[in-house]
Parts: sequence; C-alpha cells; structure tokens
Amino acid sequence: MRRACVGRVLCGAAIAAGCGRLGFQSQLPPGDGSALDGPGDGRASYRDAVLADAPLGYWRLGDTGSTLHDEIGRHDGNSTGACATGTTGALAGDGDAALGFDGASCAVTLGSAFGFPDNTPFSVEAWVSPRTFMATQHIFTKQHRLGGPVDGYALLLYGGAARWERVVNQVNTRPGDVSVAISTYTHLVGVYDGAAMVLHVDGIAGTPAADTDPMNAIADTAYIGASPEGNFFDGAIDEVAVYDHALPADRIRVHHNLGAPVH
Repeated sequence: MRRACVGRVLCGAAIAAGCGRLGFQSQLPPGDGSALDGPGDGRASYRDAVLADAPLGYWRLGDTGSTLHDEIGRHDGNSTGACATGTTGALAGDGDAALGFDGASCAVTLGSAFGFPDNTPFSVEAWVSPRTFMATQHIFTKQHRLGGPVDGYALLLYGGAARWERVVNQVNTRPGDVSVAISTYTHLVGVYDGAAMVLHVDGIAGTPAADTDPMNAIADTAYIGASPEGNFFDGAIDEVAVYDHALPADRIRVHHNLGAPVH
C-alpha cells in the first residue's frame, strides 16, 4: 500500500491532494529549519524539508517488505538479494529505519526513470553508512555500462571516499573525491547545475568541476545500492532523493542540519 500523504501547509495543496510535485522553488526558509513547527522538538521534519524541495522521487527505505515506497507516489522500487530491513536510520529523532545492503547481492531497482539528457540540471541526495571500503560501491546509479560507465551518472564510494560522476561518451567528469567514515552516517548530495558538478558532504560544498557536455538519452534501469554490473554497497543507505533541478546550497544545509546524525 502506498504511504499516505502528509497534508501540511508547508508542502502546499499539490502534495496535500495527492503527493504531486511542486514547482522547484522551496517553500521552507533558509537556515536550519528551526523556524517551523516540527514533530515534537520544535523543528521542521526532515521529510517535510525534502518534500518542500520538490523531488522527482524520495525513498525513505524504512519499508518492511521488498517494495520500497516513493513518498511522491510515482516510482516505487523493488529490492532483490540479501537486504536487511529495519536497519537503524540516519536521522536524529526520527524512528524511520534504513535499508541494509550486504555488499554482494542487495540492490533496489527503480525502473528506467531519472534520465537527465543534454544539460538538464539535477541532484541526488542520500545518507550513507558504509560497513567496509571495497573498491567501488554504488549508492545511486543511472548508467549505461560496458565494463565501466559509458553514459549516465552515479553517486558512489570509491575506496574510502565519496564520488559524484557524470559520464558522456565514456568521458567521466567529477569533482574531487571526499573521504567518509566507516559505520557513521554521512550526508551526500551531488548537484549538476547544467554547467558544473558539485559534491556536498555533510552540508559543505566541494570545489566544482566544469561540465558542459550534453548527456545522451539512456533508458537503463536506475539503482539504489548497486550498478547494472554489480558494485554493491556494503552498509546502510537512508533517505534517498532525486531532483530535476540543482538543489541550492542553503537547502542542502537545511537538510543536513535537520538530519543531524545520531551516530
């Protein structure tokens, strides 16, 4: 069963009526989210903040079965392999669970959506807690691959670092990798604004990498926790969202501050 919409004023009538998308202008103020009433502690909820920024898809990954519900109601995912439901989530003061990935078989497939051809801006957001550092672990992937990426994009871990890449005709553009910790949740947001790639780690933006190559249209499946060739994630992933616009830096900081990991 699809999760019920939360008809809060800040999410607008479109979400209250049926989880439809808003325009991409956020309806939450900049800052840390503390100006709004929230669930018991005076803050806006993390979920409200994400929905206010109009994602194309948003998966909280706290489901107990193999169907991973999209909070927008359009792109439910399906898990395969040895996935661990009920894994401790990333967000402070939020009991919604995360999904545990075994590094060998667990993956979530999302269908063929989330292609951003030409120079369409987009963003990918997730909280991740790796258990080990294998050579390559994919977090969110939409790529056509033949022994490596040919076209598409991915948010991933390479060794002990987070990586944000966009690939056009096998030319891989990415900003610098950023180290992350084992068994600790890190907030990652990859942003492409149509001209440059930027990776935000725990609310802090890295150095942009210029990228004006027009992306080829691809129909390959989008994945959480894997790539079409494997590259399975080992650890926990939580609160994944994809946007068809460049998420502003102040909104990314709001999301991070509201999430404030508890471990």
